[in-house]
Amino acid sequence: FDDEKLSCEYRKDGIFWVFREEAGFHHFKKENDLLEPYGLAAKPFVGEALSQAEPALKTDLFGAWKFEVDAWVRPDEVVAQLRQVLKNKGVAFIEDTEIKGFDIAAGKITAAHSDNRKFEARQYVLAMGAWTPLLTRQLGLKVPVVPGKGYSVTMAPPEPMLQHACIFQETKVAATPWKGAFRLGSLMEFAGYDETFSRVRLNALKKGAENYLTTPYSDQTMEEWFGFRPMSVDGLPVIGISSKHKNLIVACGHSMVGLSMATGTGKLVAELATGQPPHVDPTFYGLERFG
Repeated sequence: FDDEKLSCEYRKDGIFWVFREEAGFHHFKKENDLLEPYGLAAKPFVGEALSQAEPALKTDLFGAWKFEVDAWVRPDEVVAQLRQVLKNKGVAFIEDTEIKGFDIAAGKITAAHSDNRKFEARQYVLAMGAWTPLLTRQLGLKVPVVPGKGYSVTMAPPEPMLQHACIFQETKVAATPWKGAFRLGSLMEFAGYDETFSRVRLNALKKGAENYLTTPYSDQTMEEWFGFRPMSVDGLPVIGISSKHKNLIVACGHSMVGLSMATGTGKLVAELATGQPPHVDPTFYGLERFG
């Protein structure tokens, strides 16, 4: 973000994993202990300590674990500004163009086709999120990634507003504060590529915040949204060179942590494309693990 001077409300102030019940708080300690050797463990806040650290939370919550290493951004600003950075570097964005098929010869892709255009390249990267399997099927590749529909509602800041991003553990609702805006996001619906907007789901999202926040939402809605998360069958992303098409790299299946894994994925894809030694072992993420 600093190198490219992105202004996207990047804040590395830590994220609270908030527990209403004592049992869940103590159960999470077992997971937290596993992170200790790596310097990633969270810090506990119980009772009054939590209220002082985050006054917008209700006072009857048992406690929270704060991951000091975590940060949050405004994702739409990240995407918009990265797009402009790439355009300034000469990257072409071809919009409203659907790829319909491929030409294959000698174990390589020689061209990709839209309705009225042919795209020829030395290498191809399929990084289409939840929609990636729709194209890999045409190439005879098994990529077990399915769309998981998630919802969010963005609104004017309630009073008082959180000072930190929080994840409410019993209801799995994430709350993110920004300048002039506040977002609640969560839920997971497996219904294929169904683009029906569920008011019931959105109301459940708001309901899930009510047990944690003194003022869970404001009456000024700015955006109601849903999108498809690319959920992989084993929880790991799918990143690697196709054994069937030697000049094809697939990068998808990042589930709910796409933004967190974006830089590492981009670096690994660049290394695979240019023949550089990978900075991590790509075997764990490769297509071959699915047979």
